Amino acid sequence: MPGGEPLQVMVCSTGAAGLSGVRRAVRLANRRAAAGRRLRLLLDPRLVRDTVGIDPGVRVVELADPDPGNRYLCREQADADRVFETLLAHGWQSQPVTLTFVGCAALALTVVRARRLLGLFRDATIETVDLEPLTGTVAGTPSEVFARWAAGYVRRYAGTVLRADGTPLSRVSVVIPLFDHEQRVHEAVASVRRDLPEAEIVVVNDGSADLATNRLFDGLSGVVKVSQESQGLSAARNAGIRHGHGDYVVPLDADDTIRPGFLDAARRALDGNADLAYLVGYTQYTGPRHTTYAPAGFIPELSLFMHTHGRATGMYRKEVLQGVGGYDRRFPTSEDWEIQIALYRAGHLTDVLPIVAHRSQGDADRVQSALDERIRHRPVQQIMRKHLPMLDAGDLRVGMLVLAHLWDAEYEPCLPSPPWRSLPV
Repeated sequence: MPGGEPLQVMVCSTGAAGLSGVRRAVRLANRRAAAGRRLRLLLDPRLVRDTVGIDPGVRVVELADPDPGNRYLCREQADADRVFETLLAHGWQSQPVTLTFVGCAALALTVVRARRLLGLFRDATIETVDLEPLTGTVAGTPSEVFARWAAGYVRRYAGTVLRADGTPLSRVSVVIPLFDHEQRVHEAVASVRRDLPEAEIVVVNDGSADLATNRLFDGLSGVVKVSQESQGLSAARNAGIRHGHGDYVVPLDADDTIRPGFLDAARRALDGNADLAYLVGYTQYTGPRHTTYAPAGFIPELSLFMHTHGRATGMYRKEVLQGVGGYDRRFPTSEDWEIQIALYRAGHLTDVLPIVAHRSQGDADRVQSALDERIRHRPVQQIMRKHLPMLDAGDLRVGMLVLAHLWDAEYEPCLPSPPWRSLPV
């Protein structure tokens, strides 16, 4: 490399900048190329034609195509994942490189998460060049709220790199509630053993009346077994947390499986980030459409109206779960959403590992849509009643604008986020 300088990679996407952003990126790339720097310009394929006048020394690289099976909150979040996948495909996560994000800092979100939580891009320098400051009118759509929140995240953590300090890794307990007709519990247990053999597994039989389920439970070996009268999912998880001995707790449904690599990655990320109370990852659904839900993160301004964070399976510090009283037994569904809000109100921070955490059997839309409409909506109403005090006047104003937007989109808060293409923008 000339002068020993690292490779320069500039990133610009359609959603974040459009034509004006491309022109600015081209001008900036030309200046850097004139200074003798080796440079790559990452663009959405639809913008490549707009690179007229670019220095011949600048190589244009097309961003990876979006995965049609992935579900995101908005276009900006999808673009952040596309940037991440493109950088990985070129091997730039493991070499000295300067990454410049033009148009919107949110483009860097997944890269910064991978640096902070997985230790990737540790030799990279990350910088942002915004077209417009994030000020002015109140954000009124989920994508606007996300862009402001993500830009703040990137600026806060762009320089943070996961580092191991050599201390012994923390202990992990995986809690699996069991209640009737759960014939896949052996698969759930086996997935944990494959991913983290030393993890403690706690299986809670929540008063199953099904003989086959009870026989499966009795036949389990090498696990901590807890039996109780049927009290519901939240109570079963709380019982498992009490009986577990790990520093960290991972809730796992009996018909779900842990994806390889998640448990160790989450444990190392929590060990290396003492400020984080828990971590979540992506959820892979095995229904007919084989979708993958990618959480945007816990966004306070949206949290009462949309479940933008991870689903039930994540890795939690046991002490913080116990500190908020565990799962609220009044919530037969949406208990994961509710406890995440409770943890936020208690001052705890969280993040998203940009990897798949677990595989969930069935299709989320089909399962949730099968519920009676009153059952689907009741937990949402309960969450709003319980946690409304967390919002100040400014947050409520944003919330009203967001709700109006969601009504137009016919969005249901208790269902997984739809693809960003289905939301009006």
